Amino acid sequence: MIDEIQEPELLERATRGGEPVSSHQLKRFRDAGAMPRPRVVHVKGARGSSAFYPAWAVEQLVAVARIHRTVHKLEDLVVAVWWEKHWVDPEKLRAALIEPLARLADEAREARGGEQDPYEAADRLMASMKDDGRPSDALALMRQRLNRRADLANVLWTLLVIGLGGKAPWEQEDRSRPDPAPSALQLLATAAGVDRAMSDNPAGNGPWLPADFDLAAFMAELKDAGGFDLNDPARPIREATLEQLEQGREDAILFSRPLAMIGRVLEGMLEPDAAGMGSLSAFTASTSSARALLMRSVLILRPLAGGTAFNAIEQLVSDVRARYAAIEELRAGLPQHAEILRADVSERIAALPAAEAEVVRADLAGFLEAHPSVARALSEQRPASSTGEEQLATGD
Repeated sequence: MIDEIQEPELLERATRGGEPVSSHQLKRFRDAGAMPRPRVVHVKGARGSSAFYPAWAVEQLVAVARIHRTVHKLEDLVVAVWWEKHWVDPEKLRAALIEPLARLADEAREARGGEQDPYEAADRLMASMKDDGRPSDALALMRQRLNRRADLANVLWTLLVIGLGGKAPWEQEDRSRPDPAPSALQLLATAAGVDRAMSDNPAGNGPWLPADFDLAAFMAELKDAGGFDLNDPARPIREATLEQLEQGREDAILFSRPLAMIGRVLEGMLEPDAAGMGSLSAFTASTSSARALLMRSVLILRPLAGGTAFNAIEQLVSDVRARYAAIEELRAGLPQHAEILRADVSERIAALPAAEAEVVRADLAGFLEAHPSVARALSEQRPASSTGEEQLATGD
């Protein structure tokens, strides 16, 4: 086995792998931390030197070049390469994850203009916010859940106060007369989907959150863990060990890929944001900034919730992922029946005129016959109460 190869062979083999890379590009990838540095050998009596790369660098270079097709900025490339579980320079990675968070802190510091009072500083930050671009998925979801822009402003101001070290103004201070307006805590519960997670019963087994869930206490724990820190938001990433970063990536991918997919499917099968499940779909990680923010969140949440809780989520996702992916493929493959292929599919088909119901059943059966892997996934490990999925699996 050849453990090392020289640069010309590395470039040639990358070309054969479908990703031609120039020597200049290789250097740029290397400087970004996405390619390993070679072992440089100087031969006595000869001009120049030879660069030897580890043999695995061929696969690495092909992967980096492929990812670079869609991730053009080199400062984003190292995070994108690492996100796909390839080698990267650890310190370049850490710096790339810290950069957007440090920039956020700098922007907040500049906007508050030296104001130390957290309430006044929150006012300054709110005044500096521009509403002229596409909001993040999380912010768009909060807007959707709240009825008024003033309510969203109230929630954002409250979160800023907490992040700047102030006491959360959960309840009205003047209790001499009742205030018909919802409190900051009530608004936050709505904005975060907690109210629906405590009241909706999507699976027939009760709400996902217990009736005695204490949002104020949870927010206090999150604050103590640094969850809202605007002064040094990069601290969790800066202080994490390499092992913790690797675990954080696994957790972040779990939330932003399979768990987000399951949330989308459940919303499609039930109704938008049922039981607050829109929050799952809002876990996006398509940019370096979004990945840094998500990494920061999971690095804080794992110690807070405990590894057992995260392991339980991972196991649950592993148990149902194939089935929900199959449901998503089925509904995407039969868009004309999307409103029928929902959790109560049996009732919806039964309510159709006989001829229309027969068309739906025939289309279902035809799709499942043409896609046996979907039929198999829908049939395996089906919960006893999952009558809707059973009908989807059989086409009956």
